[in-house]
Amino acid sequence: MNRTLAGHANWVVDVAFSPVTRLLATASYDRTARLWDVATGAPARTLTGHTGPVHGVAFSPDGSLIATVSGDRSARVWDVATGAPALTFIGQAGSLWGVAFHPAGTQLATASSDKTVWVWDMVTARPTHVVTGHSAVRVPSAGASGPGRTGRGQRDLGEVLGDAAGHADGGRTRGSQRAEVGRRDDRPLVPMAGEVDLSDRP
Repeated sequence: MNRTLAGHANWVVDVAFSPVTRLLATASYDRTARLWDVATGAPARTLTGHTGPVHGVAFSPDGSLIATVSGDRSARVWDVATGAPALTFIGQAGSLWGVAFHPAGTQLATASSDKTVWVWDMVTARPTHVVTGHSAVRVPSAGASGPGRTGRGQRDLGEVLGDAAGHADGGRTRGSQRAEVGRRDDRPLVPMAGEVDLSDRP
């Protein structure tokens, strides 16, 4: 049965299916993300808080969390059951266009127009690596690994998470960098653990 999910006030630019429930997430230039029941077409949640267009959405592998990225240069993680904000990640210098969870749910990767991809630890909410060396970062479709999402963007960010894990010990570390990490407890600035450089890769 075909359904039309109407309710956003501007372009819808990204979608993602939950890997475990019948929810669909949508990202819009109206500065919101929405969750929909695909069986009924009814809206389930509206996620508000971004101050710029929402460019991407991704469910965590267990479906309990959803991440959004925005032109306001922030990534946010939300509780799917309640719609409440859980974490906010700020630090990249450009708009954020792509987001993906690690298959284990322990890391989050965000792609920015500043030509970097940052990898964040989901337990500490701290950035662990910044991937550099891209001439551009373009992620037309990036989301959680699993049956809900496919596309080159997902594979690119999955490769980034693998690169970061591979460089965690003995990798290319370029000194301490700092990033603002916004949490509900207003955690202060923290050092970044390392940097992964892809400039010498084919």
